[in-house]
Parts: sequence; C-alpha cells; structure tokens
Amino acid sequence: NMFTRFIKALSACLLLTAASQTLAIPTTVLDANSSLFDDATTLSFDGESKGSFSSRSFNNGDITFSVLTGTSLSINDQFSTSAFAFNLQNEYLNSPSATTSFRVDFNVAIDTFGFTWAARDTQWVVELFGENNNSLGSVNANHVRRVYTDFFGVSESEYRITSAVFTATTADVIMLDNFKYAANLASVANVPEPGSVLLFAIGFIALGLFRKLAK
Repeated sequence: NMFTRFIKALSACLLLTAASQTLAIPTTVLDANSSLFDDATTLSFDGESKGSFSSRSFNNGDITFSVLTGTSLSINDQFSTSAFAFNLQNEYLNSPSATTSFRVDFNVAIDTFGFTWAARDTQWVVELFGENNNSLGSVNANHVRRVYTDFFGVSESEYRITSAVFTATTADVIMLDNFKYAANLASVANVPEPGSVLLFAIGFIALGLFRKLAK
C-alpha cells in the first residue's frame, strides 16, 4: 500500500543520507614539496612570544591551537635534551609529555595542511572536521621511536576543513614547525548538514506521493 511504499522510500533516503556523510576520504601528504602546497600560507612560529598556553591564535587569527587533554602547549626554541638534534629552525610549537590530544581550528577556507614535526614516540590519529562539526574522517600518523623529524600532511578533496583533532595513544612529546595550509579547490565546499539532507529527501518523497494521489 501507499504507507508501505512511503516507509521503504524513507528508509532508502536515510541510507543515502548516512552514506553522504562518509564520502569524504582524507589522504595523507608526505611530501613538503607537493603541488598541493604551491599556494600555501606558512606559519613558522618565528618571532612569536615564547611560553605556555591552553589556546592561542596565530597568523592574524587564521589558525588557533588548543590543548584538549594535558597540561598545555607552548612556543619554544630548544629541546631540553642536547643529545637530540631535530632539524627545527628557531621557534616551534611544543607539546609536553603530558599531552595526549590537541585541536587546530582554521578560520580561513582550506582543504590541505601539513607541517614538520619531531619526537613523535607514539601513534597519533588526526581526525578532520568540516562545517557543522561533521567528521570528514581520520588518518594515522605512525610513530617512529628514534630521533625523528619528518613532514606530515593531510588533504581533503571535496570539503573545507574547519578543524583537526590530534590524539595520541599515550602521552607524548612533539615539536611542530612550518605549518602550511592551502585551499586547492576552486570553491571549497561545505559538508551538507545531515538534517538538511534528510528534510530535502522527505520533501522529495512527499511530493512524489502527492502527485500519485492526485492522479
């Protein structure tokens, strides 16, 4: 009957709505010279005032770093153990050993970012978020237990990245420098809000039913 058809159609739309939220697949970018960064803006942290903070904005408010779990983040210019040489220049962002998660918010439209980081002794997971705090998926940044400096980046091919949450499996020390961010899409899209997609789907189904009843 008509009601059964409506329920089936609504169920199909719900499945399509859920699927639309998983289409975004972020990819890792391990080359600092990738063409994705050709027009990137760089935050070097050089000239920034040193010291600890729980939340702080940089590059005229483009980027905000905030600690989620741990004591603080800080701007530093040397690692406390002289035996380690990390190929970091001047000042950098430092996360002390008590830190297991921090957040980066972007106040400009971007779809790609990357940076140099060091002293990563455990695995970090980076989860990306778009408009309305919708998850765009996550990528793993595998640990290397040794003196280590490398480039790590992530890119989203369809949607604007508004924030990223970095989470470690255990407390870790990291040093982060030369943070690049760029928008490669002609127009960085927003992730559709699930509720809006669902309402549109229901309205579409209802219109079809009304037309059928009219006949």
